Amino acid sequence: MAKNLNTKHVLYGVVVCVIIYALYKSHKSGGGGAASGDDGAGADFTVYGTEWCGYTTKQRDALSGRHVYIDCDMDKDKCQGINSFPVTVNNVTGEKHKGFKPNL
Repeated sequence: MAKNLNTKHVLYGVVVCVIIYALYKSHKSGGGGAASGDDGAGADFTVYGTEWCGYTTKQRDALSGRHVYIDCDMDKDKCQGINSFPVTVNNVTGEKHKGFKPNL
């Protein structure tokens, strides 16, 4: 009986850990907006940046979920030619904005 109870507790613990990890990854990748790796369909902007860049974080916050986020540390292929962060691209016009632009 005690062995079954311990196994059940371990299983519940693993399920809880998986859920917490999924929520963490969702938040880290942009949470309320399109997730990192999306093609940007429906999003007004694409923000290219890094997690360690404070201006990338400010840009993402200023866009309030109207963006898709590309983490250039994790997806270097999509960030070719980008050497400063953030770079925000208007998905409709193609216009690129370098640096933090609070009024996009």
